[in-house]
Amino acid sequence: MITANNYFTAIRNIDIDAMPEALQESHNLFVKVTRNGEDLERYKKSLTISETVDIYLDMLNQWADKQQAAEDKKAPARPKVRKTQSARKTGRKAKPRRRKTAAPAAEPKPAKTRKPKAAKAPKAPKPEPAPDNRTKVAKVPVSVAYINRYRLMNGKSLPKQGRGSLLSFLNSLQKAMTEKVIQKNDNYIKEIRTMEASLVSVINGWKGNAKYKIVVENYDHYMDIVRSYVVAPLTMLIKRFIKIQGKTDVKKEAANLVKAIEKHIDLKEISKPDVVDMLASLNQYIDGKTTQIKISPAALNGLMGLAGINGGTAPKKAVGRSASAEPATKNNVNGFEQTFQDPDKSIREGDFVETPMGDKGTVRRLTKQHAFLDTDSGTHTVPRHMIRKVRQGAGVNGVINSMDLKVMQFDSLGMQGKYRELIGDPAEPWSMMIYGAPGSGKSTLSIELAHYLAANHGRRVAYVAKEEGIGATIQEKFARLNAFHANIDIHSNRLPDHPEQYQYIFIDSVNEFGIEYEQLSALQHTWKAKGINPVYIFKGTKDGSFRGSQEFEHLVDVSVKTEDGIARTEKSRFGGKGALVVYKDDAQNIPKFSDLIKAEGYRNKAKGKMHITLGEDGKYWVITPAMADLMRAQGFEIF
Repeated sequence: MITANNYFTAIRNIDIDAMPEALQESHNLFVKVTRNGEDLERYKKSLTISETVDIYLDMLNQWADKQQAAEDKKAPARPKVRKTQSARKTGRKAKPRRRKTAAPAAEPKPAKTRKPKAAKAPKAPKPEPAPDNRTKVAKVPVSVAYINRYRLMNGKSLPKQGRGSLLSFLNSLQKAMTEKVIQKNDNYIKEIRTMEASLVSVINGWKGNAKYKIVVENYDHYMDIVRSYVVAPLTMLIKRFIKIQGKTDVKKEAANLVKAIEKHIDLKEISKPDVVDMLASLNQYIDGKTTQIKISPAALNGLMGLAGINGGTAPKKAVGRSASAEPATKNNVNGFEQTFQDPDKSIREGDFVETPMGDKGTVRRLTKQHAFLDTDSGTHTVPRHMIRKVRQGAGVNGVINSMDLKVMQFDSLGMQGKYRELIGDPAEPWSMMIYGAPGSGKSTLSIELAHYLAANHGRRVAYVAKEEGIGATIQEKFARLNAFHANIDIHSNRLPDHPEQYQYIFIDSVNEFGIEYEQLSALQHTWKAKGINPVYIFKGTKDGSFRGSQEFEHLVDVSVKTEDGIARTEKSRFGGKGALVVYKDDAQNIPKFSDLIKAEGYRNKAKGKMHITLGEDGKYWVITPAMADLMRAQGFEIF
């Protein structure tokens, strides 16, 4: 068995290049954190890395056992060794051979009668494999992920630095509950509360620099919860595809992915229509028709929805009156937003169209039944004679019956927590502006929002840092906010050359680019047609407004103002109406909400300021009117 202690000895007998890609990455991580085996204790200082290494070693042992079992089956049988050797080889003197003399004739022996063989009992049939009762999910529930992380702590002896890791884990867990990522009606809220109480007890009982051994009670129960979920094969295949799409020199990975997809199709674990776009894109790349794996943004969004990357649920389609009764077919794939092409207009599955297939004047939903697949380009084309009028979600000639409107369902992003309160739940594509004075928190809010979209909704984000450029300042902000993510690209001084690669583009700031209203309006129209959601950052003025034409605010769906570290909704077409703390301003000693629970206030003669008395120490904090508004919204009485 391979352990951390014997790892660098045992790994010499393993072909690292033959290991799966995920194991190779984990191997490189372990080599790096242990400095190639020189400091094995180093990786234990981080609880997260320690858990990752433990999982890696477990998976490595399972993989090595399977490889060994396969080699044992292939090994040929050993040749039989003769017991005697010739005298010439051994060097001994050969004994003279005795001539055989004819034996006297013996009396014939009676013929033996064979006993009839007993009939063999029929082999017992092989037991059927136990049914897989695990719940197949696109994404493991957040509460189960936290339970698994807590379970892996069992038996860990943490050094003195480990208290900080536990505290970080506790803060993350409580933040998930505060922002309602884990809700009160969660299936495992009882276990989550128990975990929280246990972590608080351990952290409060930690003594000095002593090591502490974690003991997880109800370990078996937590293990049963974790084992009751499994990521669906389709999700894993889509994630592998997303990882290599847009890249070059990945033909080996592409070929292996095609084999895996075909294998799961043969096993009837996935449906071929769900992966038809992936296969078309992969085969074009493998055959040399494209230099990289390409897929339309709409189809990619649909794949991310199926994989649960799009906020954990597949995007819904617009459904009209005549479409609601339409039976599901193999060509009508749930969750996809296939791009259909017309010489004049680009239309998508789910758009409302009038076609000769329906009754005159009937608005029907476009499905793959109405198109054919062009295998060369991998797109679906709708013949011109089949299309009369196209109005996305608006019926014929921009008119739709109110009863059709009643049953329609529109795509929404699925925002949760503080951003849902501030913005609402927008339907893509949408646009937003953030403005405020220098130091008010507008860049901080923008970076945090970009990270939220990338990490929680799987969106590709371009952050154009025109104001600060790529340097130490922007690096410090991303590091302070822990906003680094593979889905975020930072651009300096210019807009992206290929904006269609992104779902969100942040421009920080519009004023630095010197973009006029007419230019921004045209740019937004082009981007939204490609499914791109722009977020504009504006500089503020002394009177609390933003620089530039006031028409800018009419252009966007959401407008947010930042002031003294507080973000407040000024306008939202998606139901957002709230405020949130962007940062704690130490210069003005603005307290956290947890400090405000026992707050009592009184008026102060100082213009625009008021004092708040906190707790028993009688300490005074100075807050602004913006903070007072936020406190009133939270139910505090300011007097």
